[in-house]
Amino acid sequence: MLIDVEKTRLEALHALDILDTEPESAFDRLTEFAAELFDTPIALVSLVDADRQWFKSVVGLEVRQTPRAVAFCAHAIVADDVFVVEDASSDPRFCRNPLVTGAPEIRFYAGAPIRTETGERLGTVCVIDRKPRQFSARDASRLEKLAACAMSEMALRKALKAERDAREVADQALVERRKFVARISHEIRTPLNAVLGFERLVREAELSEEQALYLAAIRKSGVKLREFVWKLLDSELAPEVLAAGQFDLVRAIREEAEHCEEMAIDRRVDVVINSDGAIISHGVDEAAFRQFMRPFLARLVEVSNAGNVIIFARQRAGAEGVSIEAHLEPGEPDPTEATPHLAALNAAQSVSGLKTQFASLLEQLNCTLTTDVTSEGPVCVRIDFSGATVNRRAKLTPYRRPKLTPPALW
Repeated sequence: MLIDVEKTRLEALHALDILDTEPESAFDRLTEFAAELFDTPIALVSLVDADRQWFKSVVGLEVRQTPRAVAFCAHAIVADDVFVVEDASSDPRFCRNPLVTGAPEIRFYAGAPIRTETGERLGTVCVIDRKPRQFSARDASRLEKLAACAMSEMALRKALKAERDAREVADQALVERRKFVARISHEIRTPLNAVLGFERLVREAELSEEQALYLAAIRKSGVKLREFVWKLLDSELAPEVLAAGQFDLVRAIREEAEHCEEMAIDRRVDVVINSDGAIISHGVDEAAFRQFMRPFLARLVEVSNAGNVIIFARQRAGAEGVSIEAHLEPGEPDPTEATPHLAALNAAQSVSGLKTQFASLLEQLNCTLTTDVTSEGPVCVRIDFSGATVNRRAKLTPYRRPKLTPPALW
């Protein structure tokens, strides 16, 4: 019976995962208060292990543990109430104890068991003096309350550690999930974009009814798969997931540009993205940035008629922050426009309309959008962010949407 009780007690003690841990202020404050309250030179939060007593907190001693065979606390954990020894030198149980005959020369000891909710006694909160003294019922009640506080701190510590461990596991699982999604989406999107691109080019050729039917089936399946990948990526870009930490603006632009891939191919627009290096955000919300960037890029492609959209992301000259510039190089002239300059003005006006459409989002991003049109040059659209910096050590290769030529399938 006693063996079973001791086994259960040790299991409860070890489950706290507290033995041999570093000192903690919550327990140190408790022993300091106990020593001051009872005016003793020594106070301990002692935990009784299988063959030792180990001190989670100690005042007045240099050691952190002693053998269980000589521990006063080993007697205290089997007592029903506060265990008191008023003069150990005259007590036959302790008069030959090396802790009495030698350092620290214990004379007085009082220890209140630290009890779990199910009654296991893990150790004590105890006070020790080098001279005999008495201990009143009121003193015993106070010491019991301190032991209860120690147990509460241990339970809280265990709960917080379990929460931290669970959060670390969840965070790591999230990191691995996002890596997996990014890897899978890349492996799917690259060949899928090529398939859909070739499908659009082949569609322009003269096809039989049967060939057109097969091509439509390819397109339908490809579009469904692409939408699935986009939804999968969007789920990974939810604000609550991306709220913490930094992100690379250039990578985000590249990923959002892929959503305009089909429109760019259809309109024969070449999209090029360059930067001075990896742009690491400090203070730009990624979810809001992506929410604006996708329709912004789509508008740029929409107003570029078989031309080029060249995007530069760079550190602002003489100021903190980053500027993203989009140059709309003219392509085929629009027959509905009187002059190329008028076409450029209309394009700039169309892009400027995003300022009204996304006013609150631009304010949230703490950025400004401006457009500039010259008589000869391209339309220049500029977005200035004050909350980003450039990491020039991470040089990026330019992104360019590949131009596709129709394959000779028939």
